Amino acid sequence: MPYLLSVCIPTRNRPHALQKTVEEIQKQVVACQALDVVEILISDNTDNNEMKIDGSEFKDSKNVRYMSNNGNIGYARSVNKLILEAHGEYVWLLADDDIILESAVKSIVDCLNNRQEKVINYLTFYSGVIRNGVRDGNFYFKNCSQHYFVDGRAFLEKYWLNIIFISVNIFHKATVISHAEKYALFQNINDVYQHALMCISFIHKFGHAQIMPKTLLVDSHAEKIYTSYNSVKIPVLDYVKLLTQLKNLDIDKRCITEIKKDIDSSILSNGLRFVIRRIETDDEFDYSAEYLKVIKNEKLYFSSRVKAGFIYLLLKFNKILSKPIVKAICILRGRKNLYKNIRQENIDWYENLKKKEKIKVSY
Repeated sequence: MPYLLSVCIPTRNRPHALQKTVEEIQKQVVACQALDVVEILISDNTDNNEMKIDGSEFKDSKNVRYMSNNGNIGYARSVNKLILEAHGEYVWLLADDDIILESAVKSIVDCLNNRQEKVINYLTFYSGVIRNGVRDGNFYFKNCSQHYFVDGRAFLEKYWLNIIFISVNIFHKATVISHAEKYALFQNINDVYQHALMCISFIHKFGHAQIMPKTLLVDSHAEKIYTSYNSVKIPVLDYVKLLTQLKNLDIDKRCITEIKKDIDSSILSNGLRFVIRRIETDDEFDYSAEYLKVIKNEKLYFSSRVKAGFIYLLLKFNKILSKPIVKAICILRGRKNLYKNIRQENIDWYENLKKKEKIKVSY
């Protein structure tokens, strides 16, 4: 049965979050009388027997399809499976634990139905975050004044980083599949950022990207603990991996330059946090080993490897010697209180981490 929109949810070991998210989406679908317009498709990578479900929770909903992968096939393969199995004209990739606001489904359906002469290959929207109990309703599109981009490169130069957040990505299914097959993207598994690899290269080629100036969901940061996995692997190693792969997809040099600039900034800014964390806490994770992986990546830009090398040296330095160096860097960057703020942030982070019996790790 063809639908206008497929809400596609990759999930793993989070049955309660999944149930809550599906119930909220379905409530909105029913409220706007869109049962024949919107389907919900789930790809479940659960590999914890205590958290497995059989999908019976969804059997009475004709527009909900549950696919169990009998174990963890990886995030990228799960996303690929959702795209290929979706029956909708458009696919909305949605994390299983984000907070969907009440107007989300109706707003997206109305936007797609009211396209008229406007082509929409890619659709996104304002979204927010919750940090320290406070909601920022438009975190990802600050100072956004232009909301439709015929040229995909113009969109990417400003907003490529927003695509990293899986839940803001809605795209025309047939066009994405055609693009992915041409460049073998379904075989080019990029782990956490498979969706970003597809969407960035797709937008670059086809353009017609629409931003809805309305906040439709909130990234539930308050429920996540930043571990060595999602504070090193994701914003450092996976960013680097993504850039390396994008270089092989005929992406415009100017776009690559903008992406590289942001990734280099992430290498340095996260690196300073890790150095201060090492100085001020008893965290024993070897962040220098992660940065060494960046340095040894010969496919990466030399300048990025140099920046990673600088952080690596600070991480290997004696704590007493590295502290005044990092403080001096903060002052030279015009942010006198940066060390103090990051110091407190890291102390709070580590104390919170020690209190947790089980560490939550982002999917």
